[in-house]
Amino acid sequence: MQGFPLRAGEPRGIPLEERLLPERLAQLGYSTHLVGKWHVGAHRVDYTPTRRGFASHFGYWNGYIGYFDHNIQQGEFRGLDLHRDLNSTPEDRGQYATDLFTREAVDIILSHDKSRPLYLQVAHLAVHSGNDTLQLEVPDVDATERRFSYITNPRRRLFAGSERRGFLLRLSSTSNAPKVSKERLPRMQGQIYDSAAHSR
Repeated sequence: MQGFPLRAGEPRGIPLEERLLPERLAQLGYSTHLVGKWHVGAHRVDYTPTRRGFASHFGYWNGYIGYFDHNIQQGEFRGLDLHRDLNSTPEDRGQYATDLFTREAVDIILSHDKSRPLYLQVAHLAVHSGNDTLQLEVPDVDATERRFSYITNPRRRLFAGSERRGFLLRLSSTSNAPKVSKERLPRMQGQIYDSAAHSR
């Protein structure tokens, strides 16, 4: 699929005749799971993750959702876009999406039958805005304001507050792409690898 990212409700997706990696891995005996963003077509049930090779999916079908209400708000499309497989999950409203997805991924790993290979794809909502009308949401605005008061730009302060526990950033690109350097991340505490940066 090439071109502009899909808009909510747009009637296209990865063509059904294209076999996806999770479909192939499932045929090889892998337990396949997706947590987080799908965003490659969901206008018909055949295009959803559990019909494209994933044994389970907990997350959203469109490009983004609100961190707490889990709503998609894009143009004329509005409503809950948090699903467990094919079912909406309104019972999870009010819980911070990053925490929900992290817990789900950890639960999958801990409950996995170790006699089978596991393919777990985690596509977090973090870190970008939740929908067309909201800025980046943080778990606790007051705590973010106190902790990052030295950051004068309020949008950058929110960004800092959304990344609470450190991260591993893996950069996938062509061999001619620029590499990450410590100079580009002057405040980072951690290690720089050939194609990844780890922050604590």
